[in-house]
Amino acid sequence: MRLPRGLSAAVYTEIADVENEANGLLTYDRQVVKVDEARVRAANRALIDASRSPAAPVTLPAGQYASLRVTTPGHTDRYVRHQDGAVFTEVVTGGSDSLLKNDATWRIVPGLADSSCYSFESRNYAGEYLRHRNSRVYKEGGSGDLFRADATFCPVRGANGGVRLSAYNFPGQYLRHYDAELWLAVPGGSRAWDNSAHFTEDTTWAVQAPWAP
Repeated sequence: MRLPRGLSAAVYTEIADVENEANGLLTYDRQVVKVDEARVRAANRALIDASRSPAAPVTLPAGQYASLRVTTPGHTDRYVRHQDGAVFTEVVTGGSDSLLKNDATWRIVPGLADSSCYSFESRNYAGEYLRHRNSRVYKEGGSGDLFRADATFCPVRGANGGVRLSAYNFPGQYLRHYDAELWLAVPGGSRAWDNSAHFTEDTTWAVQAPWAP
């Protein structure tokens, strides 16, 4: 499973119970329906309808520069930037110096490990990318399968029109800002940056015009 936690479910494998198994929709004598028929029908109908009208994939402007803005209320003036090799969020404004604006600008390219996803190349350090390592996020260059996988992120829909960036090699784990640092976070995990409070907001980013075109 890709989920960070286990699953609990009841599985009905037969129409009715049999002599040594009680996993049917009906009792052995077929006199009692053991499930809520309306709920089972609604659940199956929702699954069928969803398969017929799948959500459109989330796409990003590949080949263009962009800046990633925090969407968590109270912190929406902060952007993803690198500093001394690590990645943080910091307030960026029109009056910020050119170094900060460059540090907060990334070129979106097809994913290094999978072209259906994306990688984010530093504006002022060509060949260096956003990359997770031991859950922390850095700006690094490199080669090899592990590096390419660590530097590839797949977008999914976030809150209020934003995007969430799921790690290519750890599906279901997302780029999250925590105490101004960027981490790869697991919803409901045990580490401080996995805290469930504001998880969706903290992992949702607005892809905006670059601070350093």
